[in-house]
Amino acid sequence: MQDVFAHGMLSMAYLAQLLTSWLPQAQLRSWKARFVSITPVGAVVSCSGEVVELFEVDNERRARLKILATIGGDVQTLAGEAEVVLL
Repeated sequence: MQDVFAHGMLSMAYLAQLLTSWLPQAQLRSWKARFVSITPVGAVVSCSGEVVELFEVDNERRARLKILATIGGDVQTLAGEAEVVLL
């Protein structure tokens, strides 16, 4: 590699913070992410999510979320999804 880069798990932790700042961890049923590109050291990482599906499982109202981390406004570094319980 030509330069150092941030460990992908750091950006994954940022995604986890996004989720747990929105709702308590106890409402998180699953989440996963895949690493799409390298995050250079010093890059500003932005995390976002959107609800893509509402459904019910075991008498729980749930939402499926599309979550992602980007740098530079448009370079995607992580892509994932989460399933959460809505109260």
